Amino acid sequence: MKHKNITAINFDLHDDIETLSQKVEDIDAIYFVAGSRNKDLLQTDAFGAVKSMNIAESNGVSRYIMLSSAYSLEPNKWHNPAMADLMNYNIAKFFADNYLVKQTKLNYTILQATALVE
Repeated sequence: MKHKNITAINFDLHDDIETLSQKVEDIDAIYFVAGSRNKDLLQTDAFGAVKSMNIAESNGVSRYIMLSSAYSLEPNKWHNPAMADLMNYNIAKFFADNYLVKQTKLNYTILQATALVE
């Protein structure tokens, strides 16, 4: 669905910050909704998120929305059997979310989603 005020920008999160930063001009918000599907958790779900935060700050983006995981900031809840398959993903999200909260000055929202569907 297209909206006149929304433009999706595809990033290759393996690119360097300078290359990615050139794609972000005159925007109001970044929605980080990338997911590695357990293929490259560190490059996408952890460091890719951090790169996008750095880009947001350096380009003066006013809002940052992170699609995360349920209990991403509460590791004591990850041992629930229903979350066992998400352990590595939750670890990546834990570090990305902590970076967002503690290392940036972004105006952010963290969405701690539960079960997602395509």
